Amino acid sequence: MKTIIRISTALAIAVSTLANAQVNSKISYGVTGAIGASSVEIGNFGRNNMQTLTSKNIGNLNIGVFMLSQRAPFQFKTGISYCIEQGTITNKTTNNFAMQKIEVPLLLGGNIYGPFVVEVGPVYNYMLKISRNYDSDYNNTQFGRNGLGFRVAAGLDFDKFFLMSNFQRVSFADSGTKNSFRERYQFTLSAGIKLVSFQGRTRIDNKRYSITPGR
Repeated sequence: MKTIIRISTALAIAVSTLANAQVNSKISYGVTGAIGASSVEIGNFGRNNMQTLTSKNIGNLNIGVFMLSQRAPFQFKTGISYCIEQGTITNKTTNNFAMQKIEVPLLLGGNIYGPFVVEVGPVYNYMLKISRNYDSDYNNTQFGRNGLGFRVAAGLDFDKFFLMSNFQRVSFADSGTKNSFRERYQFTLSAGIKLVSFQGRTRIDNKRYSITPGR
C-alpha cells in the first residue's frame, strides 16, 4: 500500500510539474536589408527555336520590414520587402536589364546550435517593373507579374539583430505570350535589426499567457 501511495504521489507531482511548465516565446518586429547577385533567364524555355537569354551579371538590393516569431527551438519569419535588380543581358548586343519587385517570404526555421539557425519556405514575388526590349528577338516583351519560388537560408540570430545567407529561386507565371521569365538563382547576404520585441511565457495547459515588452 505504501508503495502504491508513493508511486501515486510521484505521478501527481510529475503531472503537476508538466501542467505548470512554461515555454518561452518571443515576437520581434524590425527592418531588414540585403545585397547580392542573381542569374536570370528570359525566353521560351524550349517551346520554340528562339534563343533563351541568360545573364549572371545581375546585382540586387533589398530593403523591407519583418516579423519574427520564436518559440524555442522553432521560429517563423515573414515580412515584405522592396527589391531592385540591375545588370546586363547579352544577345546580339549587350542590353541593360532592370527590375523592381515586391517579395513576401513565409519561412519556417529552427535553432541548430547556439545562435546558428536555418530557414526554408516559399516566397511570393510581385513584379512592379522590368526591362522589355532585348534586341529584335525580344522587343516590347511581356511577362507575368506573379512569381512563386522557394528560399533556403542559414545564419546567426542574436537578441537584437540577425545575419543570414540566402539562396532563392523564382519562376514567374506565363503572361499568355510565348515569353517567360525566371530567376535561376539569387544569392544574398541579409541583416535585420529587431526594433521592437515582446517576450512571454506560455503555459502548456494554455490557462495563462503573459507578454512583457522586451528590453
